[in-house]
Amino acid sequence: MRRVRRPRRARPTASHSASSSPPVTVEYADITGGRSGPGNFSVNPLFNDPTGADNVAGRVDDDLRLHWASLCINAGNAALLPEDIMDLDADGDLGEPLPLDRDGGTRVAGPTVDMGVYEEQPP
Repeated sequence: MRRVRRPRRARPTASHSASSSPPVTVEYADITGGRSGPGNFSVNPLFNDPTGADNVAGRVDDDLRLHWASLCINAGNAALLPEDIMDLDADGDLGEPLPLDRDGGTRVAGPTVDMGVYEEQPP
């Protein structure tokens, strides 16, 4: 699970102009080259097929689900899941943590959430 949080913009002062960007905090992310922060690391995420049938990354045919041996499985932080404001599971609870992954499977299917939008589902 990758979560990027940006603190609210401070009011401009003599040392802080309105056009400056607030600092970015990155937690529980697999980042090429690494980045300090809790839960961060830098490894090959082992996507199933990152370039898809056309062998070009960034296209609709890419399979960015995690391979079963990926270190990104159970490496996220479920406390950082966003709220289910779209009520994806149609239970009327908009304040619960996001219950489903991108495929509609259970979002936390193991001890904790996986990094990324897909959750490794049990057989």
